[in-house]
This record gives sequence, C-alpha cells and structure tokens, in this order.
Amino acid sequence: MATKLPPMPGLLLDWFPGESLYSLIAREHSISGRKKAVATINHFFGMAKERGLKDGRTEMDCLMERTEGALGPIDKILKERTILRYYRPFLRQRERRLVHPGKFGGVDMLKFPLGLHTGRYLMLYPLKGCRACVEEDRTTTGMPYWRLEHQYPGVWVCLKHDQPLFRTTALPAASDRFHLVTPNVADLSEMPGHLRDPGRFQKFRCLAEFVVSITTQFEAGLDPMEDIRKRFYTFADSSGLVTGTSKLRGYHHSKVGAISRRFEHFMPTFNDAPEFGAMFPTLHIAHNYVSRYLNAESRLYPNEHLFLAAWVEFERIGA
Repeated sequence: MATKLPPMPGLLLDWFPGESLYSLIAREHSISGRKKAVATINHFFGMAKERGLKDGRTEMDCLMERTEGALGPIDKILKERTILRYYRPFLRQRERRLVHPGKFGGVDMLKFPLGLHTGRYLMLYPLKGCRACVEEDRTTTGMPYWRLEHQYPGVWVCLKHDQPLFRTTALPAASDRFHLVTPNVADLSEMPGHLRDPGRFQKFRCLAEFVVSITTQFEAGLDPMEDIRKRFYTFADSSGLVTGTSKLRGYHHSKVGAISRRFEHFMPTFNDAPEFGAMFPTLHIAHNYVSRYLNAESRLYPNEHLFLAAWVEFERIGA
C-alpha cells in the first residue's frame, strides 16, 4: 500500500492563460526564493524517496496528491499544459502509449513529466519567449511566464505580437538536475539567425500559424495531419506516381523528379531552425522523405511529419 503524500504547504499558484506546467513550477520556484531547483521539484512532487514510483504511482499521481487536485485532473494537465498538446496530432493510436507520465528520466523539464524519449522523437526543446509578452506580463499579470504554444517545435514567432521568439540564455548550474527559470528580457538576447531576414521571418510566421492550427483542429475532433497526407496521396496516386506498395516511384520519373526537387528546394527555408537541422536538402533525401510520407505505414518522426505536411499545405496555398 502506497503511503499518501502530504499536501503542499502554503498557497498554490493558479494558471495564467496558455501557461505550461513547466512555467507554473518555474514561477513558484522564483517566488519561493529557493536556491536549488530540486527543492521546488520536491515541493510539487514529494521527496525523491516518497516518489520512488515502485508502487505504480506516476509523477502526475504524486502531483495530484501534493496539490490535492487543485491544478485540475491529470489528463487535462497533460493535454493542455504540456508538450503532449503538440504531439497528439502526430501520433497513431498504437503510438499514444509511448507518451505517458513515466519515471523521472531527463533534465529537460519541458518534456517532464511525459517520459518522452529523446531518441524516439529526435527533437530539441529550447526555452523560447517573446520580449513583447514579457513586457506585457509585467503590466497585466505582474510576472512574466512561458507560453506553452511558444515551445512547440516549428513555432518561432509570437502570433499575438508578430515578433520573433528568442531562446533564453539563462543556464542552470552544472550541479542542478532541473532548470527552472522565468522569462527575462535580458536573457532573451540573441536574435535567431533564421529570423533575421524579413522574408524568412514571414515563412516562419506561416509555419507557426500552421502548427497552432493543427493543435486547434485536433482538439476540435479533426485529424488534420492525416487529412493532409490523404489528400496528397490521392493526388500522387491519380497522377500515376505511386507504386503498388504505396511508395513513390523513382525520381528518374519526370513528374516524381519534379515533386522531389520541389521538396528539396523547400527544405533550406526552415532547416536553420534546430528542430529541422537534421533534414539535409539533397534530391535523394527529399525523394526518400516524400516516399515515406505517402506510405502511411512508414515511420516519420513528428518533426519530419510536420515539415512534410507544411510543405504540402504551403504548395497548395502558395505560401
């Protein structure tokens, strides 16, 4: 029988609009004046020896006990306040079991407490913030906070202020297991290279709008990622570009070569962003990606799936 964790002492912060779980914990850490981030993790989730999880409890179960459910039900927090909100549209039914509140494993609190394995998702999660949001927060909420939407892969523009997002330069101490910081204009100090050109900034703005629209549609009960793929497959199949095994024909085929080249030329537009940096723009690689995208059984990482779906949509609307 698991020993019930005692409730958190003191007052519990409430959510700000669009705030992530990481942000709420980081704000509490800042207000508390604690020097070590691990002390704040213990405050929210219990001491390490208490949350051993050998009794089947997850970190989210521990959080519910410590907060007495005041932050909302587990499922709602995971779906609305963590990076799972971004991932859900990219997961097949059989893959959703891979995303769950599992054991403490990584130092990246943006992924905590989902148990997202870096090797499975090949994704970086730089903390990003908008300078205009920070200044506005000081007037409205009294304390800047991290928007979950700004942390989505592919989102490098604040759609509210039409401003670039900056990575924080605040670094944790080498001895710290967790990195808990709140937004500060002084720390958001370096313009990302891929946003310095006005033309590319507009492209990234379109990409941010696309990513946000995907999550919104999915939460409304639609499956935008599969709809885009099916539409592209119907076009390719009706054009005689697909083999009997639902793969793209070789790029020596004139129409296939033209499609592959269009994706090859599209790739450099965004691959300066860290989440797309591994997608090298060559014709062979472009053809391989398009072929795997057409075949619903082929595995694509979420960032690859996003990139291909964005290309298909931008081609369609001329973005």
